[in-house]
Amino acid sequence: MNPITSPEDIPARPWLRADTHRWAMARPAVWARPWWPASALLISVIAAIGLAPVEPCTGAAPCGPEWLDAVGSIGFFAQVVWLVVLPEAALVAGPLLLLWMLDPSTWSGGPAEWAADTGVVVSLCWGWAAVVLRLRARRVQRGLASEASGGVTSAVPAPTVRVRRGAVRIVAGLAGLAAGTAAGVFAVLGDHADEAHMAVAERVDAKLLDNRADAQVVVRLADGTRRRVGVMFPEDYERGSTVTVLVDGDWVRLAAEPYGDRLGLQLLTLLGGAVGGGVLLSGGLTAARARALRGGPAPVLRVVAARHGGFTGIFPADGGRADPVLTFRTAGPAAQWPREGVLYGLPSEGAELVLRTTTPYGHLVAEATTSPARPRPLRRHPEHVRE
Repeated sequence: MNPITSPEDIPARPWLRADTHRWAMARPAVWARPWWPASALLISVIAAIGLAPVEPCTGAAPCGPEWLDAVGSIGFFAQVVWLVVLPEAALVAGPLLLLWMLDPSTWSGGPAEWAADTGVVVSLCWGWAAVVLRLRARRVQRGLASEASGGVTSAVPAPTVRVRRGAVRIVAGLAGLAAGTAAGVFAVLGDHADEAHMAVAERVDAKLLDNRADAQVVVRLADGTRRRVGVMFPEDYERGSTVTVLVDGDWVRLAAEPYGDRLGLQLLTLLGGAVGGGVLLSGGLTAARARALRGGPAPVLRVVAARHGGFTGIFPADGGRADPVLTFRTAGPAAQWPREGVLYGLPSEGAELVLRTTTPYGHLVAEATTSPARPRPLRRHPEHVRE
């Protein structure tokens, strides 16, 4: 077998302008682009939270940790991010959040909150439909690229600069999950400790002397001692009023707010789970795609490549280089000017690819993607690549 010294030595069919046009036209419609439903969902969720009625804490209905509501709230904000960067997660989370919205207690506000909740439901449906079309478009693009390759495959070369795709995100995701789990354990243990105190605490009436601005109130017990008690909403308690207090030795809480302030731990738990889980899933999918690409012979396409603005652009092999078909970042000694190359893998949004080309000195190199492939819109740009 003759050694490969240039991309011309690699058997591959050219990716022609007609083929790249059909490939680009397979993108989802404008209404299905992720930023639109993500923005609508973010606005609707913020409005729904801001307009939701806040029930005051009372001795008969004390405020608690409300873990379920907190999980639901963070889930909606995570969905906003996943719609843009992780459609696989959004595909699963969308129906679950819609089930959450079926809870009648969610629709307990006035007309304004009902309108905001309706906006949340519409945005979730819109986002889920957009994700389905987006993932379908990826399959269609891979099919068109496979058809353009004519079934020609080749062993994927090892990248000149070694890239461990997804490894950093996997480690970061595991660290986020570990931090969230640890925070959750501390928060739950604290809640259980408070519940143990509540079970044996004495209920006494006390006079509220001051509702401080630092999330505390000052009360005077029946024996004349003054105690500072942490609360979430000190403005809800009037000075001079009588409040019910739970006392168990040094443990003193208002009966309306018997749990300690663990909002920070709760937030870290939820963020660690949502962000860490999302990052871990993203890294795992990226690593799996990169491993699958290098696991055997891959489809090949002859293209023209050029570096522009920190990205490598892929152009049709038969000219028409005013617009790249798709772009991605690579690791390696990539040249700035147009050069012929061979693309390994089936290009689509989010694909992992390897580009084989030559340096200005004629050395054959293989550049692995260090960012997901992004299709470019069909529009004219000022030519930055000359024929």
